[in-house]
Amino acid sequence: MVSGKLIWLQSKLISQFNTTTMKFTNHLLLLLAAWGIIVFAACSDDLQTKIGEQVWATKNLNTATFSNGEPIFEATSFDAWRQAIKEGKPAYCYLDFKPENGDKLGKLYNHYAVEDSRGLAPKGWHIPNRDEWQYLKILPANDLRSTSGWEATDGSVHNGTNKSGFNAMPAGDIHVLDKERDPYRKDGFDGSTCNVLPDRSTVCGGTASWWCADDCSVLYFHFDDNKLEGPAGDPCSVGHYVRCIKDKQ
Repeated sequence: MVSGKLIWLQSKLISQFNTTTMKFTNHLLLLLAAWGIIVFAACSDDLQTKIGEQVWATKNLNTATFSNGEPIFEATSFDAWRQAIKEGKPAYCYLDFKPENGDKLGKLYNHYAVEDSRGLAPKGWHIPNRDEWQYLKILPANDLRSTSGWEATDGSVHNGTNKSGFNAMPAGDIHVLDKERDPYRKDGFDGSTCNVLPDRSTVCGGTASWWCADDCSVLYFHFDDNKLEGPAGDPCSVGHYVRCIKDKQ
C-alpha cells in the first residue's frame, strides 16, 4: 500500500516538473525572440551579402514563429493549406511537406503570414517591398543563381555564377486548386525541378520565387530567364518563399 502511494507521488512530481519546465522553456523562447537574441536561420551576419547599397540574406527564411515568438501554423497536407487559406490563417509548409527541405530551401509561406502585423522577419531585417527589389532586376540572373541545382531533365545545365552572393535556388512553390470549381486539376508543388520535354516544346519548372511585402505579388525567374521578373500578381492561395533584406542603419 505504501509503495503504491510512493509510485503515485513520484509520477505526480515528474508530471509537475515536466509541465513547469515546458512552460518555462516556452516563456524563455518568447523573450529571446522578442529581444532579438534568437537569430532566425538565413538572417544572421554570416549569412548575408552586400549587393550595391543593400544587404540581403543569402538563404530563404526558415522560421516557424513570428518575430514576437508566437508560432505559425504548419500545413502538412494540401487540404490543411487550403483550409488555412479559406480561414485567412497565416501558414507555412515545406517543399513536398518534408521538413528536411527546410535547411536548404527555407519554408513556403502564404501571404497571410507575410502581411501579419506580428512580423515574419527577425529584428534588424524586413521583407523587401517593390522598390527594394528593383536593384536586383538590373543584375543578370546568372549573378543571382546558385552554382548548383539548376540542371534540367534534358541534360542541359543552367547553373549561375552566384557573383552577387544571393544564392537563388530552384525551390518551387505550392498551389492548391478549388476542387468544387475545377475537380479535374491537381494540387501540387511546381518549379523545384527543371523539366524539359525531349522535343523542347514545353519547358516548366526550375523556378525561384519570393513574396513582395506590398501585396500578393512575387519576384521570380525560371531556370532559362536572363533576369529577375516581376513584381507579378499571384493568387494569395499560392505559397512562396521569403528573402529578407537588412534594415538601413
